[in-house]
Amino acid sequence: DDGGDGGGDDGDGDGRSDGDGGGHGAKSRKVARKAEAPTHPRLLATMKGFKEGVMDASLSQDGNMAAAVSSDRTLRVFCGLLHADEGRRPAPLMVNLPLDHATACALSANSRNVIVATDASRHILAYTITPPGHKSQKPGLTLKREFPPEGRSAHSRRVCVAQLAPNSSFILTVGTDGDMHVRLWTVTGEEIAVVENKQFAQHSASISADSRLIAIASDSAAPNRNVALRRGQVPVFEVQYADRERTKPTGLQLVLNIAGHTRGINDVSFAQDLVHLALGSKDGEWSVWRTDVRYDLNVEAKEHARAAAPHAPFERVALSPFAKRLVGASASHMSIIDVRTGRAIETLLTGHGGISALDFSLDGVRVLSGGSDGRLRLWRVEDDCNAGTV
Repeated sequence: DDGGDGGGDDGDGDGRSDGDGGGHGAKSRKVARKAEAPTHPRLLATMKGFKEGVMDASLSQDGNMAAAVSSDRTLRVFCGLLHADEGRRPAPLMVNLPLDHATACALSANSRNVIVATDASRHILAYTITPPGHKSQKPGLTLKREFPPEGRSAHSRRVCVAQLAPNSSFILTVGTDGDMHVRLWTVTGEEIAVVENKQFAQHSASISADSRLIAIASDSAAPNRNVALRRGQVPVFEVQYADRERTKPTGLQLVLNIAGHTRGINDVSFAQDLVHLALGSKDGEWSVWRTDVRYDLNVEAKEHARAAAPHAPFERVALSPFAKRLVGASASHMSIIDVRTGRAIETLLTGHGGISALDFSLDGVRVLSGGSDGRLRLWRVEDDCNAGTV
């Protein structure tokens, strides 16, 4: 678990030992990997330990904690990231997932819990986090709850999204690979609502900061087929509540269907301002939309910004708290975009080889990336004085 610029990472992308008797060949591979490891002033830390690729990752709102799951059947939580550039951090908290690996994970808003969705059983597991430095308890991850009951699954196919609402009133799960359902659950595991997304495929989702809107990144046609610009591919659902305080969710209602791209949408990301939503599309463009419209009067979302991705279509996007910056990542590159001008401020080599996660901190200063190299990387994408806070 090395800090700094990550250049001292001797482990290879899949975590296997180099002790294969190859002698000079093994040493050469180590040197080659060191040369490929990204070194950049914006890179604050590289977090490792996974033996296989990262499937999903989540950054806490204060930017001090990151959780990630890997196809090596582990869940790891890294603490002390606010001081990542000042030296070594505490050892990560780790737990092995029994007989399965996770496909999605998310930290709670208070960083006290983390949920994961498993691949084969398609169950949701909720863990309690005891961070280092706790006065009375040993640091670790404790399984608190698993649902649905044995013999049932949350979805009929792989779960691509498992997220806790910012207000902790529900858990969102989204199916993929043929399962087009979107489900809400109570935090204790009872199903609240289920809707079927009338699209061809689902890839990711984002929940607004007030836990009111849910956007789903979708394809409305088969791969490699273009669609009309007016064809909506990002359904936005409003969470229905039984109370004004929004503590008792009761259902989902489709209120917007955002169009404007000729190919499917890889990823979506709400800003913390309750207004802006970013889209990254397979057509090679990104866009930002305003969702503060009278959708009850059939007013459509308004396009706020749009431009072409600098290198390749963005597979993951993250929007800063006030939609000032958009960070987009493809397999090997990550671009920092000025939303107002559409200009790429800087494009970095991530070293991931394939991107699976991208997450902004609430202060708008840092971004967490995770990928198929089995690494998490923490980047400074904005100077403190320019970011603004929420």
